[in-house]
Amino acid sequence: EYLLNLPANLSKKYCKFRTGNTKLPIETGRWFNIPRENRICKLCNSKDIGDEFHYLLKCTDAVIQNSRIQNLSKYYQSNPNVIKFENLFNVTKKKELVKICKFLYIIIERVNSPG
Repeated sequence: EYLLNLPANLSKKYCKFRTGNTKLPIETGRWFNIPRENRICKLCNSKDIGDEFHYLLKCTDAVIQNSRIQNLSKYYQSNPNVIKFENLFNVTKKKELVKICKFLYIIIERVNSPG
C-alpha cells in the first residue's frame, strides 16, 4: 500500500532500503567477502555494523542525526530497538511515510557521498 501512497521518487528509495538494495556497508561488505563484524559504519565512531537499523536509529553522524530529529517522531529516537525498527517499516500514514522516505534519501546520499 505504501507504494501507492507515495510519489514515485520516494517509493523507489523506500523499496531500495527495505529490500537491502543500497550501498550500506552491510551490503557492500558482503560483495567483497568482508566478515560481517568488519562491515562498520564509516560515518560515525560507534564501530557498529553499518546496517539499516544503525543508520535509521543509532548513527551519530551529524547530518543523519539532524535528519532523524526532523523526520522521525521522538518515539523512534529514544531507546532504539528492533520492535521500533519493525514499527517504522509498518507505518501507513502518508505524511509519516513521506518523512521516513526523506530521511532514507538523506541516509542513502550520505553513505554514498565521497569522503
